[in-house]
Amino acid sequence: MRPVNLIPKEERRSDSAFAGRSGGAVYIVLGVLAACVVAVLAVVLTSNGVTDRKDEVADLKRKQATAETKATALRPYGTFVDLQQKRLETVDSLVNSSFNWGTVVRSLAKTIPTDVWLVSVKGTVAPGIELDSTGTGSGGSLDGLRANAPAPAVELIGCTYSQDRVARMMVDMRNIPDVTEVVLGKSERPESTQQAAPTSTGGGGGGSSGECRTKYNITKFEILVVLGDAPTVATDAAAGGSAPSAVAQAQSTASSSSQPSTTTTGGGQ
Repeated sequence: MRPVNLIPKEERRSDSAFAGRSGGAVYIVLGVLAACVVAVLAVVLTSNGVTDRKDEVADLKRKQATAETKATALRPYGTFVDLQQKRLETVDSLVNSSFNWGTVVRSLAKTIPTDVWLVSVKGTVAPGIELDSTGTGSGGSLDGLRANAPAPAVELIGCTYSQDRVARMMVDMRNIPDVTEVVLGKSERPESTQQAAPTSTGGGGGGSSGECRTKYNITKFEILVVLGDAPTVATDAAAGGSAPSAVAQAQSTASSSSQPSTTTTGGGQ
């Protein structure tokens, strides 16, 4: 038997329209619910990410605190190592800057002739070193010569009885061990008896102010003795021009006759 629909056709059309409207509302509700689910999921994931980052930050802080504690415990050892390194550097500096002045003084004492007397002896390991001294200090021509000699050197100021004896003494000093250069800064004697300094008590030594030319026939000299491996010393402009080798100076002086009244500055007689 076939079923018969007793609802009029007009009524049938209105029911289908209502059914269509009801289906659209359902889809809208489902869409809103899906959006809410997605939003909740996003919030949950973001919250979990923030929590993870906070945990990582806390873990890094704990590791930093542990590392700082270990560093604080090891800091005294690092300070000790730095102190040890600085002490080693200080010792090395002292060793490199030291010089055996005792041997030099003994060699000079054996080499300087008995007819030569000194009024000033100044030894320095490098140019520019100032020494406190109660006696007569070096100066004049030796200042420029010393500035051009980077090696240890001895500045000698004294007197003898002739230019020849100054030259021969310089030649003898070249035979001292470790001497690389002997430079004459100045060698002069009074031009007349009036220029001689008053004779001091005690013989042929220097005067009370460091002036050793107590007689007109006494020659005063200034000599720089360079020690160690050093280049040839050139005379400074303030010292009277350029100077040749000290050996050439001394040999030239030794071969020439003694002059009664001469002045030598920076290397010539």
